[in-house]
Amino acid sequence: MGPIGPQPERPLQPAPNTPPSHAQSSGSLPDAPAIGSEGGFKRTMLGVAPPDILDQLPKSGGHGMTLPLEPPATGKDPRPAGVGETQMQFSPLAPAAGLPRAFNPAGTLPLAKDGSIPLPPVNPVPVTKDSHQKTVLGVAMPGIAPIRPGEAKAPPPPVVAPEPVFMPPPEPLPPAPGPRRLLYGVFVGAFLGLVIASVAAFYFLSSPFSVEAKVVLDPNGDEQLQVLCSDCPDGTTSEINGQMTKFAGGKALVTLADPLKVGNNSLSISLLKPGDNQAETLELTVPVDFRIKGDLSGLSNDPPAARVTIQAIPGTTVILDGGALALDAGGTGQHVIDVSRDLTGESPATATFERKVPYTITPPNAAAERGEVTMRASITPLTLDAPGPSIVIDSANFMLAGRTSKGGAVSVAGRAITVDPQGRFAQLMSVSSAGETTIVVRASSQDHAPRLVPVRIRRVENLADEAQRLKGESRAPYTSFGAGGDKNKGQSLLFDAIVVETRTDSHTTVLLLNVTSGCSGGNCLARVIYGAKLALKKDQAVTVSGTLAGSVDGPRAGTKIPELRADLVVRKTP
Repeated sequence: MGPIGPQPERPLQPAPNTPPSHAQSSGSLPDAPAIGSEGGFKRTMLGVAPPDILDQLPKSGGHGMTLPLEPPATGKDPRPAGVGETQMQFSPLAPAAGLPRAFNPAGTLPLAKDGSIPLPPVNPVPVTKDSHQKTVLGVAMPGIAPIRPGEAKAPPPPVVAPEPVFMPPPEPLPPAPGPRRLLYGVFVGAFLGLVIASVAAFYFLSSPFSVEAKVVLDPNGDEQLQVLCSDCPDGTTSEINGQMTKFAGGKALVTLADPLKVGNNSLSISLLKPGDNQAETLELTVPVDFRIKGDLSGLSNDPPAARVTIQAIPGTTVILDGGALALDAGGTGQHVIDVSRDLTGESPATATFERKVPYTITPPNAAAERGEVTMRASITPLTLDAPGPSIVIDSANFMLAGRTSKGGAVSVAGRAITVDPQGRFAQLMSVSSAGETTIVVRASSQDHAPRLVPVRIRRVENLADEAQRLKGESRAPYTSFGAGGDKNKGQSLLFDAIVVETRTDSHTTVLLLNVTSGCSGGNCLARVIYGAKLALKKDQAVTVSGTLAGSVDGPRAGTKIPELRADLVVRKTP
């Protein structure tokens, strides 16, 4: 047998026509249709015989033969076997009874002496575990042709179908973000990061103190910052804008060097609890809706005045001292108060001026706040020895004399009066014509409110004529005030009297008189102070006009007599 591989094209010789019975008895194959004709053999791939060819072979016995896979010659140029063409060799079948030993159509194969077809030895092909899945060119797959004839073929291993594995369909990938989505994602991520950072900072950096502050007024009307801290024990030290203070009862008051502005104010406060080594620093926002304060700088004016100034958020309504106060477009306004009456009158000692002004302030979109502004100041002392509260003169001159505080100043109608280091002064004044006028003596000192003492000056042609005129006016009799001088203070008096005692003190004359008119008893004494020098003798008759100033101790122990400030003392002619 020739080598396995492509062979030259050789036509297949058909067997001689034989009746079908002879073909069966002699063991020959039935006539086969020509290759390439209708129903002929078909080509095979890789040594696997088509089943219709195997069906035409005898059921027992066999002969090896070589079959060309090309179609028969058709008069065209023969085509040599090449790529895509495969020669196939059938392994010999075991001889079977009834079949001839030789089958050599057209003498194409050499025969042995006994008529059999000699075959070359066949080397068995090693079979691996998966060899039944592979085919070598020209070698039949096991199970189609036995590799070792006569040996029982081992049953093939059972084929176990693999268990089905359920694979879920892949999820579709999200579409790639566009530029706008990418930018939006960046902003969202940055915002979330800021929120998280803020929450973390608040959680980890929040202060253990709960502090709030507001602006209040002290009893003198000055601004103070009130700091409230419920977590600050007594003795906790605080520093606000360089001002030190300590907490007591959860509160601390701080007087700021500079007032806060209307609106929101940022302040830094340091808190140090007793026993701690490190202070806690906090930033506070202190809102100021309005500022209202008293201003006494106008006390130096003529007339002296106090002012209440207010600065508020525009749109604020103000009711001050019982009346509405209009604010300008910037939210500012002031209320001026004439305080002359509070500062008027003689006083030998320093007195206190105090004025309280109630207010109701309603900021826009806020509740009304009510309170009062308190203004307080010390008043300069001032007393007048001459001429007193009132005097009647018949000349062009009178003496103005008195006393004020050391280092004080005195003036009349804007003109300064000389004051000695002890606070005493004496100044001759002049009245140019007859008539009545009122002058105001003003005493002032540093950081004090001024003291005002008005003096009524009446210049007449003749004092005796003026006394007769005054007697025609209704005046209360001595008996109506003699026993209760303090109850009728300020009441006008006119009476005739006899001089009991007289004394001149500086620019003032002091008289002890026995009242002769309107006295039902026989002993009606009165003390009279006149603001000018008089040369009077004992038992001299006089007419006195003046004002009841009160009562003083009489010459006898345990007795009280009335005291008058006289504006007219005239000698009676016999």
